[in-house]
Amino acid sequence: MILLKCKDYFILSSLRNLFGQKNILVSTKDSSNFFFDIEIDINKDNQIRIHDKKRTLTLERPIIFEIFFSKFIDFLSNTLIRRAKFDYNPISQLIYFENQTSYLGSIHNSIISSLLLNIDTGVNKLSLYGKIWPNDKNIQINKLDTHITNLKNKLNNDLGFDLNLVSISGNLKLIID
Repeated sequence: MILLKCKDYFILSSLRNLFGQKNILVSTKDSSNFFFDIEIDINKDNQIRIHDKKRTLTLERPIIFEIFFSKFIDFLSNTLIRRAKFDYNPISQLIYFENQTSYLGSIHNSIISSLLLNIDTGVNKLSLYGKIWPNDKNIQINKLDTHITNLKNKLNNDLGFDLNLVSISGNLKLIID
């Protein structure tokens, strides 16, 4: 979900591990699918600089990780992912459509996030199931199908938005007009 870049490998590795503990998906590989491309630098004044292509956030060092994390999440939560008919905020778990808002639960957010990150190819249902329920020993695809149906119904009820999904040979794909 977040492509994280930093010239200091120790800082990059540490942040990747710490974000993992907070269940925030971070990749350090450009080949990954991601919503956010974030670079972190330590400048000559010993400040931490978090930036993307449009904005910069500067934090004073030393800093407690909880404060850093909170500021980092605030920095990202103001960014919307725009798709044909709707806007999506993966951090706040919100979908906006025609001046209305739908709040997503974590499972629905994982589903829509995976669909948007794999918009061209779709997502394998077994992979999606494993991402949502990694500890399940007995895989029940109908459980995933129920959550997909519930997500479609929620967006229709909350926003009047029809989520157009196609499932072919175990691959789920979002169709955007």
